[in-house]
Amino acid sequence: WHEPSREWLAGRIGDAELISRVRASFETLIREWRSARASRKEGTA
Repeated sequence: WHEPSREWLAGRIGDAELISRVRASFETLIREWRSARASRKEGTA
């Protein structure tokens, strides 16, 4: 989220672009976290 935030603060991207990019990053984080948890519960991690 660091880079999109920097670009937004510098005025290089707008609100909608910031939200889109941060959302995509957050969704990736959630997906990876869930995958890691599922693997751990299955004993494959």
